[in-house]
Amino acid sequence: MTETQRIEISFPSKVEFLNLVHTVTDEMARMAGFDGDESLNISLAVREAATNALIHGNGRDASKLVQVIFGVQKGSIEVEIQDQGAGFNPEDVDDPRDAGNVARTSGRGIFLMRSFMDSVTFEKRNGDGMQVRLTKSV
Repeated sequence: MTETQRIEISFPSKVEFLNLVHTVTDEMARMAGFDGDESLNISLAVREAATNALIHGNGRDASKLVQVIFGVQKGSIEVEIQDQGAGFNPEDVDDPRDAGNVARTSGRGIFLMRSFMDSVTFEKRNGDGMQVRLTKSV
């Protein structure tokens, strides 16, 4: 595979669709040449981003969509996750490793994304939600 293969998934903001996103991510990562452990890590990062999009971005409003766009070529994967929410500043998110946050049951998604991927970027799209871009190379 030399050219980029693309696939897009759009789904209502319902947690029932997260397993589908996880499964497609795993397959796309394997197509790019990642082994089982790396495919799992990539799938977890994308699942966290999609979870954040539907819960925090779209507020679980099923009338709002989450879009996941995969771009895969031999040796690399790029995934964009977009919501239809108001957006946020990622710098305002607490570090889950800080003493006051360690016992919290949530708030580790961005940390996990950054741990598992080579690059994680956030873009607030003028009145059109938030976009998270995750990239990883073999």
